Amino acid sequence: MGEYLVLLARFSPAFVKQELIPEIEKNCTEFGIFSQTAYDTFQKNKFEENSFYFHHDYAEKDIPTGQEYEAIAYSKNRKIQPASIQKCPSKVLCFFTAFRTRPADHAMRGHHELSLIQFGGGIPSIISELFEITEPKPLYTPEHKYIYLGSETELRKLVRKQEAAAELL
Repeated sequence: MGEYLVLLARFSPAFVKQELIPEIEKNCTEFGIFSQTAYDTFQKNKFEENSFYFHHDYAEKDIPTGQEYEAIAYSKNRKIQPASIQKCPSKVLCFFTAFRTRPADHAMRGHHELSLIQFGGGIPSIISELFEITEPKPLYTPEHKYIYLGSETELRKLVRKQEAAAELL
């Protein structure tokens, strides 16, 4: 992975309000706060307009809170659909650990984690393609539909790599 983030699933707003946020608060009380800055950022932004909570794929490297992306793309079976790449400013408002969910100031390299991402022009319709988490159970995405966030250049580079790899088969 390069300078992009792969979103695997989105949390339903009802699940966020009834389950996820209470779990985060409980874990912060019970296990402590990882980063006071991240916790304060979470408190300030937890219900921010035009934002969604996501479960994202392994981070290839540490990604800081505040990371901004300029484009979005739809992927099926890990292949970006070139026609889906579009401008869509977004910003990571907060990352969360997947285990004992608590705010973190970055996504840790090598880990699946959670994130709160805000979209500058409103929630893009492409987000509805993601699997929606509505209850606490293991993540299962049967259709393998994902969303990539990155620069338009990086996403187009990924498309070329995927096409070259397919030609080798």
